[in-house]
Amino acid sequence: MTWWNTRHHPSALNGKTPVEAWQADATPLTDVSTAQLATFALEDDGRTYTITTSGVRWRRRDYLAPWMNGRTGTKVSVRHLRHHDDTIELFDATTGHHLGSAFLAAAASREQIRSVQAARTAAARRLKADLKAAEKLRRQRFEASKASHFFDLRAGQRGTGRGSADGPPRAGPSRSRNKLMIADLDYGLLPDESEDHFLGLEQAQLVGTDTLLTTRDNIEAVIEAKAMMCVYGPAGSGKTMSVNSALRHLAPDITHRLELRAGPTPRDIRHGLFQALGLPGEPPARPIEFDTLLKEALAEEFRVLVCDEAQWMKKTGFEFWRHLWDDKRTNIAVIFAGGDGCYKVLRREPMLATRIFIWQEFTRMSKDEVRTTIPAFHPVWTDVDTALIDAIDKQAAHGSFRNWANITTHVLAGMKKLNLKQVDENLVRWVYSKIGGM
Repeated sequence: MTWWNTRHHPSALNGKTPVEAWQADATPLTDVSTAQLATFALEDDGRTYTITTSGVRWRRRDYLAPWMNGRTGTKVSVRHLRHHDDTIELFDATTGHHLGSAFLAAAASREQIRSVQAARTAAARRLKADLKAAEKLRRQRFEASKASHFFDLRAGQRGTGRGSADGPPRAGPSRSRNKLMIADLDYGLLPDESEDHFLGLEQAQLVGTDTLLTTRDNIEAVIEAKAMMCVYGPAGSGKTMSVNSALRHLAPDITHRLELRAGPTPRDIRHGLFQALGLPGEPPARPIEFDTLLKEALAEEFRVLVCDEAQWMKKTGFEFWRHLWDDKRTNIAVIFAGGDGCYKVLRREPMLATRIFIWQEFTRMSKDEVRTTIPAFHPVWTDVDTALIDAIDKQAAHGSFRNWANITTHVLAGMKKLNLKQVDENLVRWVYSKIGGM
């Protein structure tokens, strides 16, 4: 070796030895990391794979990594060390650029699972904010096109509406489609304050009623005790709004919400929790394995689980929640929010009822509560005569926040349509013609 490098003169080096040629070469050197060098030892099966919401499927198993969020649909190639398939390296299938490592989902550590959950939650919040900003910009941009002129045959004059003689109005992106995209991404997260009120009523205020403040105090006690709570009452009485408001104040980052469909089974609840918790990979097929996975996830850190629309559950559904809460490993507080049916099912079963730490009943607003709450609820009611508010509540709203939100939406539309500056009896009768009794 010494002879070759110091005394040998290859013809290709123009009479220089290899050492002399090396020392005379001014080309800058670049240090290569050990990790980069290791990629040369990896095997490539020559196939192309696609990143999905479950990661990359390779050899019938799922591989995940936090950096995959936002890259769904990306085509990749897989390289790996022989006999070491707990981690793989992914490369862009087109450019060959190294994208990152991915770990086997079935053998992931708690830290790895937590990193994926955190990345998914952060991505969902960012995209939700972007979609809301885009929707706001769309409304501003296309506001003028909604007021296109048409000829009103009934009035015999030009008015305003959605059509025009010059063609249909321009339309922006579908608002409902944006909402569906947001709903898919932020399932399990607390909704934004703008979504608290029925129909997304703009300028509506969250009023600090005694019921709202009591809810906050009760939920704070439940969180401190790591217990279970039942919030129940008639539809439209503000249960969900109050619970969401309290949790945004007390536990915004550790709350996970489930909204159940009619007649949910334990299987539905398992899959709902899997999605709400943002667990990686595919849901296990066998209930025993599924329950073990959920318990391990719920043992990692303290979480508040909210089961909304709980009146749809039967005894088996509540028993499943009790099973999770009773497990010594899980670290959770559970809040059931639902109609009177939720209360009846729980009260019938001593094994369930005795585990509820706090029961809170919601009722419709009384006449005095309506008088103080509704003027603060929305600016349109601020200067309205108390007698008219009393009449609306008696004839249509019946002390329901949801009914008042519905009526307020129609009132605002009527004021705009009829060019009115304040609420009067004629406008109220016009609204009644729309709601058909409530």
